Amino acid sequence: MGDPQYKHCQAPHTGSQLITIHVTGSLQYLNVLGMGDPQYKHCQAPHTGSQLITIHVTGSLQYLNVLGMGDPQYKHCQAPHTGSQLITIHVTGSLQYLNVLGMGDPQYKHCQAPHTGSQLITIHVTGSLQYLNVLGMGDPQYKHCQAPHTGSQLITIHVTGSLQYLNVLGMGDPQYKHCQAPHTGSQLITIHVTGSLQYLNVLGMGDPQYKHCQAPHTGSQLITIHVTGSLQYLNVLGMGDPQYKHCQAPHTGSQLITIHVTGSLQYLNVLGMGDPQYKHCQAPHTGSQLITIHVTGSLQYLNVLGMGDPQYKHCQAPHTGSQLITIHVTGSLQYLNVLGMGDPQYKHCQAPHTGSQLITIHVTGSLQYHE
Repeated sequence: MGDPQYKHCQAPHTGSQLITIHVTGSLQYLNVLGMGDPQYKHCQAPHTGSQLITIHVTGSLQYLNVLGMGDPQYKHCQAPHTGSQLITIHVTGSLQYLNVLGMGDPQYKHCQAPHTGSQLITIHVTGSLQYLNVLGMGDPQYKHCQAPHTGSQLITIHVTGSLQYLNVLGMGDPQYKHCQAPHTGSQLITIHVTGSLQYLNVLGMGDPQYKHCQAPHTGSQLITIHVTGSLQYLNVLGMGDPQYKHCQAPHTGSQLITIHVTGSLQYLNVLGMGDPQYKHCQAPHTGSQLITIHVTGSLQYLNVLGMGDPQYKHCQAPHTGSQLITIHVTGSLQYLNVLGMGDPQYKHCQAPHTGSQLITIHVTGSLQYHE
């Protein structure tokens, strides 16, 4: 009341509807438009701080516009669904574009909300979500991030720092290309997909030779991926070294990979079984390192190599069961080889340090060498 620029908030539905909006900060436009009724236009509430928006609709919601203040070119954010829909957006920082587009309708284009700090985006859809664009500010060449699924989908991205590219591509559809969000600090990416996720590209800024999934950083880095389906490629490559190429991990079961590095991580290759051309997994650091890998399927290669010593080559661990490896090193870890059964050329597991060290290996399958 007492503010004539707040105009319209219409939401015709065919079922029940629960809408909760708590905004301490700067939100200019909120459009909640029902299906088949074009005269429902605007719901605006400009603020001056952070924002939290939660919408739960059991019926059919066609349009949702969340537009930033003072910028008229931010136009559309439409998400027609066939089922229920829960969308939560909490942004304290700098998010420029958010596209949530429904399937089979190309005229749904834009939903932009530029901010000045970090960002947290969570989307849970029981129906069918076709497009999700998370684009960084001031760079119009960042175009697409599409992830069509056959089941539910939960995507959470929290980035305080420097992430340039994020590609989440559905299976069997090569035209889904780009989703870029350049930042200036550390990054946390979590993706949980019950359907089938084929590609995940995390590319660093300012270096075009990083091709597949690369994330060079100047600070710390935490990456967690949980996939119940089949994950084919994961490349985490350090900056300034183009000869490290591939990190592939096809599995038949689930897979959980967690990497927390306070220093500088250069190389991490997690390679799948039955493919001898997957060679190296090197991770030189300047600080401490914590690596945890839990695989219920079959993992063939794991190389964790120290900095400044190229003659240590292989660390392979094929198993028939599950495997849990935890390494916590406060000093400098140079060599760790964990070698699988039935292969006498796997020889060494060395870990020279300048500080303390804690190494824990729990394997339910068969491990042959540990020196």
